[in-house]
Amino acid sequence: MTSTNAHYYGCLQQAQQMATAAGDAASASAYAAQAPAFGQTVNTLLYNAQAGMYSASTTQPAVFDEIGNGYALLYGLPALDPSIDPTTLAASLTRALAGPKGPCESSAATPDGNIAPREVGWEVLGRLATGQAQGALDLIRQVWGLMLPQNTPTTAVAAGSMRCPAFSG
Repeated sequence: MTSTNAHYYGCLQQAQQMATAAGDAASASAYAAQAPAFGQTVNTLLYNAQAGMYSASTTQPAVFDEIGNGYALLYGLPALDPSIDPTTLAASLTRALAGPKGPCESSAATPDGNIAPREVGWEVLGRLATGQAQGALDLIRQVWGLMLPQNTPTTAVAAGSMRCPAFSG
């Protein structure tokens, strides 16, 4: 799965940073060597150049999920392959997952008007990490803006995979 593998790639990078901070140069060096090779394997196996984004898995090459592609952007997987453009990836994801109230969780999901802030959050962070602040802001306005009732000074949104009912306004 792209989400698991992209997240593991990010964990290798973070393990290198922690080992460096702890003064463990040998472990930091080992993590630094593992991350690019693993990331390149992920790109080879899961990036679907025809679709312009990462497939959900090798067994589902025509299914694309928001979390996996969000993690790929966030952790910098496209930077390992000059043929993968993060802006194109984000635009492809937007088109593939478009729903009536914001992105769906995956291209296999049926848009039902639900809002998925947790899933969108990874894409927002990925867009910010790749210098796509306007795209991140657009997603925030599209998804989180629907959860704020008109003229309400505050809001409380539960963490996790909370779902809001379809927006009626």
